[in-house]
Amino acid sequence: MRNYKGYPTHSETKDPTLRSFNRIQTLEAINGDVGEVVAQRYIEQFTEKERKELLVMAVWIKREGRESVIRSINNTTMEA
Repeated sequence: MRNYKGYPTHSETKDPTLRSFNRIQTLEAINGDVGEVVAQRYIEQFTEKERKELLVMAVWIKREGRESVIRSINNTTMEA
């Protein structure tokens, strides 16, 4: 499993929506644990496409709420 300074990158997660959600959770943990500089470096290790996916996920969470996003992801992954 790939990680950054001990934090998982979730690269092994095949579903891109779930991977982005997990990365946002990790990003929030990093920001809370060690601050914005390390959080920014965590983001910078991903490709431009992956960073765009993170942005889309962050906006979705902000607009719909974390619990709603979790329900949507759970419903989608159960259908697959």
